Amino acid sequence: MAKLRWQGSISAWDIGCHYDGWAGLQWVARVVRCRTLERLPIIPHPSGRRRYLYLALIPDKGIVGVYRSLRKAQRECELYVAGKHPNL
Repeated sequence: MAKLRWQGSISAWDIGCHYDGWAGLQWVARVVRCRTLERLPIIPHPSGRRRYLYLALIPDKGIVGVYRSLRKAQRECELYVAGKHPNL
């Protein structure tokens, strides 16, 4: 499996908070934290804690998927980069 180095929580005005995955000096993956998708809000947690969905994508390839946890989204990107993702 390709172990990527993840650069944490970068806040960009145009795309929101995201995490970049690097293989050496090459940027190969991005995970974007989403509060809503297609104007549909995410159901709030009963305790009031904020919930997010994580959109995993590979540049020049497209979207890998949408996941409930940051770590799961990062792992799916690593599998895709390594060529071991089940949807390849």
